Amino acid sequence: MAYNGVPKSYIDNKDDISQRRLNPNAWSYDSTGKNLSYMTFRRNQETEEFSQPHYEILNDWLASDNLTFKSALFYYTGSGYFNYDGSWTDSTMLRWTSANGYNPTQNPVNALLEGYVADHQGGWLPSMILKHNGGEFTAGLEIRIHRAEHWAKVPFSEYYPSGYDPDFKVYSYTGKRDIFSVFGRERLELSDN
Repeated sequence: MAYNGVPKSYIDNKDDISQRRLNPNAWSYDSTGKNLSYMTFRRNQETEEFSQPHYEILNDWLASDNLTFKSALFYYTGSGYFNYDGSWTDSTMLRWTSANGYNPTQNPVNALLEGYVADHQGGWLPSMILKHNGGEFTAGLEIRIHRAEHWAKVPFSEYYPSGYDPDFKVYSYTGKRDIFSVFGRERLELSDN
């Protein structure tokens, strides 16, 4: 598997399977769509360290032959970083501007970006299943709370502007999503067929 995938012509090439094992950073076909116009490869410094443990409590209660209650209580966390090639960036894209206290004399050279992610999501999914003559009725709730923090900085560049703060964040944002819903479904068996 490759992070960005490989060109289809590499996948179809049965004579050289090593092409399928490449992990290119970027690639593109020419205007004919048949020949690769360029391909760049990942730097050795491009690494990823990410963890996403899941904590769940699942419960089914058979109240009777016809009535079942289900419950899923969960909490997921995810945090880590990923280093990726930033040699394509310029000072403006990295926010190395006078508005942020920098007066660069040139663009970054061979930059490496480090993105950070911290996600937290929890929720509860209770439901009820009622069997009846000719079918089954299901009803339930969905409650999800999600919070996230994302930011990036530049841990390496062959050029930094004067007075550069290594903890300066190129971007930083938080995400928030809350979901509250009710659902119902009726399944009818009109006949044995």
